[in-house]
Amino acid sequence: MLILSYATSSTCLTIAADKSVNESCFLALQFVDGNVASIQLSNTENKQRDVNIERYSSDGRLLENVTKTLPANGNTEVRLDLSSTTPEFGWVRVLTSGKAFAISMTLERMQQETFESLPEQAVYRHPEPNKHLSTLPHKWKFDLINSLSSLAYFVNLSKYPVQVAMCQDDVPDCTNPTLPYTVAPMGSISFPLDHSRRYAVIESTPGYSAATSVRFTEGSKKYFEASSCIKFEGSTSCAPTPLQSRTIAAKYVSPIGQKVTENSQAAINSPAAQRRQPGDPSTPEELEDWIKNGKASRCAIASVPPGAEIYLDGFTVGVAPIVFVLLKRDAPRIIEIRMAGYRLIEKRVIPDGQPIILGVDLEKQ
Repeated sequence: MLILSYATSSTCLTIAADKSVNESCFLALQFVDGNVASIQLSNTENKQRDVNIERYSSDGRLLENVTKTLPANGNTEVRLDLSSTTPEFGWVRVLTSGKAFAISMTLERMQQETFESLPEQAVYRHPEPNKHLSTLPHKWKFDLINSLSSLAYFVNLSKYPVQVAMCQDDVPDCTNPTLPYTVAPMGSISFPLDHSRRYAVIESTPGYSAATSVRFTEGSKKYFEASSCIKFEGSTSCAPTPLQSRTIAAKYVSPIGQKVTENSQAAINSPAAQRRQPGDPSTPEELEDWIKNGKASRCAIASVPPGAEIYLDGFTVGVAPIVFVLLKRDAPRIIEIRMAGYRLIEKRVIPDGQPIILGVDLEKQ
């Protein structure tokens, strides 16, 4: 499972509990040795302004607090070392006293001999500015067709514990029968996402909070496992898997789910699949062993627009969206994504047991 960046529908500044303070939250940052957060600050007002930058661990501990004073019409960069003895997803909050601030962040890291600089998006907190705190549960809904995300991430920004859970279903109205996870103030929790279900819904008891979804894709090394079983001090024990969605009378299979199933089934007899070598796995059990031992990976490919032709090492696999098992060879496997009237996309991947997820926006020629 390879981490590249996260996607969210909300960006930039929002209002903190103190109406005189603006707040930006950058969620699901990878706290691991060698990673650095580069925060760009720009004050476009005609007076100097103060900025506080806070870095929190997943359990709500304040790890770092940096204060900067920006002169009128001034710019600066703040660099945070994200090293951690135990790799984890953490988050950063930026508080500003002025309303004319531009704030952006990039995550910098080395992947073998390659330097990566990945833009990060800020997310709004819930509830929205100028709205009263509702007594009803708060919800965030993710459509996995568009996001291709593999992890849902929630942060409790209130001064008291809240309860939170996630459900998934093929219809957008799934609900949580209970809320078993207690999240400490300023703490966070993550939930792995199942792409066989189209929608994911995070639900929490009332409080100030934020949520986003994390995209796993090619390009970086896996440092840690994402877990849905996170227990904070004073919380009740949690289950090892996300809460099951409620039972519905009529099972609805999403169109995208049907298409993935059809395309993946057709790929079993594709020209690429027929290029077997002596010793290649021939049963589902053998394929699972290869994946477990790092000699193969599940590969999921989706294109916008859908229907792109997928080629593996020059041979046809099928059309996107599609899921298949990619075997490790002596050289990187070459995946080509083709569609008439659009630019060719070529990816070189090395199966290592972790899922390879490619979501591409095709560009017209």
